[in-house]
Amino acid sequence: MKKFTLTAVLLVAFSSVAFADEASLGGVGGAPEIVPNDVVQMREETIKIDIYPSLEDPGKFTDWDDMEWQKGRAGYTEFEIVYTFVNEGEVAEKLQIGFPEQCDYLCGGEDDNYVRDELLDFEAEILVDGKWKALDVSKKNEQGKDRAWHVSEVTFEPGETVLRNTYWVIPSVYKGGASWVDYTLETGASWAGAIE
Repeated sequence: MKKFTLTAVLLVAFSSVAFADEASLGGVGGAPEIVPNDVVQMREETIKIDIYPSLEDPGKFTDWDDMEWQKGRAGYTEFEIVYTFVNEGEVAEKLQIGFPEQCDYLCGGEDDNYVRDELLDFEAEILVDGKWKALDVSKKNEQGKDRAWHVSEVTFEPGETVLRNTYWVIPSVYKGGASWVDYTLETGASWAGAIE
């Protein structure tokens, strides 16, 4: 399968809002809610996107639940996002952070096998002594909305913290053949300052 790669480094600074995707979260009763943080800054974000187009002939339809058939029919896209955060304070900040998943409809539960736009094999990692270490991730739906969050707990020591998210998606497809994947940026306005 042919592969196309797109790498974007967001070097964006706005006076009032910094656009990025990982967000500082809080909330009541387990429902995630974006909350501002005035100590930890997202200094840099690098986004790598590998696009695998659909196959010309994905083969005979066998089973909609067959993931390989879906990947061949619609193609798929892999994402790797690396963030550099800086804690400007003098003490560690233990925070709940979340990566948004936008759903075409209300985000389904575990029994929902609809995978278009779902972030598949989502992993979050932190760089410790030059090696990536997996973070525990749980998925939480935003009540009554078409968004879910992949939530982790991270301790931002004073100075620099580097995080990485990886996942892949099968794009949504219109009958006319157009396909797309979403990448939400505005949810990162919770961090201190702006992306440098």
